[in-house]
Amino acid sequence: MGDRVAVRLEEPIRHEADERGWEIVALDVMPDHVGLFVGYTSRRPGSATDTSPHS
Repeated sequence: MGDRVAVRLEEPIRHEADERGWEIVALDVMPDHVGLFVGYTSRRPGSATDTSPHS
């Protein structure tokens, strides 16, 4: 895959990750597939990482 295509593909992936609060740990664009590994912290009430006070 050409460099221009790889850059055009990475842009929306990185944008979406930013919008959702995901950390891109690894992103590898190859001719026949994309490897993507993301990390995130759940902020849902009741999750193990929720630090908000509960009533």
